[in-house]
Amino acid sequence: MHDAQRSRALQAADVAIKGLDITSSVTWTRSIITANSKWQPRVLGWRDSDRWPFTGGLRYSGMQYGMLDNTGPNGATYTGVSKFLVVDVRTRYQATISVVVSAGIDNLNNERYGAFHPYTQRMFVLELKAKF
Repeated sequence: MHDAQRSRALQAADVAIKGLDITSSVTWTRSIITANSKWQPRVLGWRDSDRWPFTGGLRYSGMQYGMLDNTGPNGATYTGVSKFLVVDVRTRYQATISVVVSAGIDNLNNERYGAFHPYTQRMFVLELKAKF
């Protein structure tokens, strides 16, 4: 691994209360070109049982630049790169051995951010799977 990048991962079950599982990773990078540090926390999950797990995600990136000389347009504009903190939540219910219902909200906090184009804002997802 290059000296300018470090990663750590953690996985634990039943943390503090039964059913709270934590799976996470953090990466710190300092680009050879830019010297900007980035922290990237990932996913936290909780399960009441195997039939009803819940997952929450946290995505963060500090200030970034689009040009090699650490310049770039405003992150809130087209071709700009912005910092962001986004929260995602999901749950899945195993109704029967062959029916699964999932629901989630991406960008729960409705963060406005982009990287050369705007990313989607709050989005609701509902999924039904059935095996016959």
